[in-house]
Amino acid sequence: MAYTTEVHVALDGDDDSPGTPDRPFATIDRARRAAREAVGDVVVHVRAGTYPGPWEFTEEDSARENSRITYQANGFGTPAQDEVVIGGGRVITGWRAGGDGVWGRGRRHARHPPPHGRRSARRTGRHRRNPGRSE
Repeated sequence: MAYTTEVHVALDGDDDSPGTPDRPFATIDRARRAAREAVGDVVVHVRAGTYPGPWEFTEEDSARENSRITYQANGFGTPAQDEVVIGGGRVITGWRAGGDGVWGRGRRHARHPPPHGRRSARRTGRHRRNPGRSE
């Protein structure tokens, strides 16, 4: 039998609280730890605000077999749904503008990295004929 555990997070919460609607956790990280410990389906209700990252989700953050963990804005799917931003970036410094308008960090400015970490051979326009095809 699958049980649904509900966990609540609010910017004005407290990570020492039980994560209930009246006493929410303060951070996504604390809610994530509670979700990892829960049995069955888990819904993490995130109240309005911006929650800074970065976050690293691992296999521990995947629910057990036949269960799922869902992070959603409080009131999801209703007109009263909270506006939530969960940040996932990190600050990268040392950016410089290249002559072609592409920003970089000192190494060669590249729009697309080479496949598999190495340069591919340039195509010349000559292609091998398909032996099964007549001309």
